[in-house]
Amino acid sequence: MRIGLTGDIAAGKSSVARIFEKLGAHVIDSDKVVARILSEENTMEKIMEILKMNDSANIKSAIADVIFNDDEKREAYLRYLYPLVFQEMEKQERNADKGVFIWEVPLLFEADWQSEFEKIIFVSAPFDVRKKRWIESGRSLSDFERRNALFKESVYKIQASDFVINNDSTIESLRKQVSNIWKDIIKEV
Repeated sequence: MRIGLTGDIAAGKSSVARIFEKLGAHVIDSDKVVARILSEENTMEKIMEILKMNDSANIKSAIADVIFNDDEKREAYLRYLYPLVFQEMEKQERNADKGVFIWEVPLLFEADWQSEFEKIIFVSAPFDVRKKRWIESGRSLSDFERRNALFKESVYKIQASDFVINNDSTIESLRKQVSNIWKDIIKEV
């Protein structure tokens, strides 16, 4: 069974993924897949071509600047990157033992991958809680605001999801919610 795990920025998707992993799920993290893909020289050359960049010295920060400030270049970048990420995640799934696969994909809805999953889990937290978590992790408020603006409205995602986890309390509450969802998932496997 393939399940999509997504949610608002700084809502706690990675914490939820770790709990699912401890319960026995195979977790495939799209951020790690992206990092590996971006480390490949031919991929970076293609991305530099797509983004019309000449200097690869600070390529990762340059990519971030471009994709957060230029809608057209961001769309071109994502049209190139999303299929590569999806193929790699499928490959990791094929190479693992059978079971429940949780694909942690922050931009699942933005990539329009909803139909690729049997179930979707959405992790939510209030805006102020997410902003505080982001800043406490050492990242800037402006970075939070830019990234948050890329996400589609949560209301749509919540309605389109099979399960919603409200991560606005304690880790114990989070574990309990994940455990209850896991029990429902296991019934269907």
